Amino acid sequence: MNGFYEKVKNKKINYSWSREAIYRIFSENKDRCFCVIGIKKQLLMKYNRNVSLNTIYRHLDFFEANGLLVVVQNDDKKAFYCLKGVIKTNIDIELEKCSEIFKDII
Repeated sequence: MNGFYEKVKNKKINYSWSREAIYRIFSENKDRCFCVIGIKKQLLMKYNRNVSLNTIYRHLDFFEANGLLVVVQNDDKKAFYCLKGVIKTNIDIELEKCSEIFKDII
């Protein structure tokens, strides 16, 4: 979480509960990638808060632009977000109804 707080402070942006909660999901699940729907579900399950898809996309763009997350796409061009620096042969990707293992994504 240190990188998160440092980036927010350096960019001089206001505190956002949803931004921190989204990043916390990634930092607590370092070996996983999430699609936007997966992030929305995690926010509902963990925090019982509904965050709009627009807000989620905006925060993900901020994380990617500041080098905190990377985006990978599967063969169907579906985007998944992972913590930068996660180097594994297999990455568990949270899908809407099931999990799949994609090999050598990063």
